[in-house]
Amino acid sequence: MSLENLLDDDPVPVEIATTTQDRVLAALAYFTFIPAVALLLMPSYKNKRFVRFHSLQSILLSVAVVLAAVAVRAIFFVLSAVPSVAFLIGWLAAFLVALGLFLLWVVLVVKAFQGKRFIVPLVGGIAEKQSA
Repeated sequence: MSLENLLDDDPVPVEIATTTQDRVLAALAYFTFIPAVALLLMPSYKNKRFVRFHSLQSILLSVAVVLAAVAVRAIFFVLSAVPSVAFLIGWLAAFLVALGLFLLWVVLVVKAFQGKRFIVPLVGGIAEKQSA
C-alpha cells in the first residue's frame, strides 16, 4: 500500500470538520502532545468532537511512541552486547521504527487537515470512544 493510497482511501467513515479552523487545530494537535493537551483544556475547543478526537489520539499515540521507544532501546541494548551483525540489526530496527512513525505522523496531519478521521490501530479506538 503506497502513501498515496493511505491519503486517498479512508478505511473508516469520513467526517468533515465543520470549519477550516477545526481542521487546522486538529492537524496542530499532532505537533507534539502540548497543543493536544492545550486544546483539550480550552473550553471553546474541548466540546468540538473532531478536535477532541485528534487531540486524544495524539496524546495516546505519544504515550505509545514513548513505550515503543523504550522497547526498541531495550532491544538495541541487548543486540549491541552481541559482537556481530546484531548491532547493525539493532540500528536498522530503530531506523525502521522511526521511519514508520514519521510516515504515520505525516498521514495523520494530512488527514486531519483534510477534515477526515484516520483511526490508528489500538489508540484510535480509545480516542474515538472518549471523544464521543
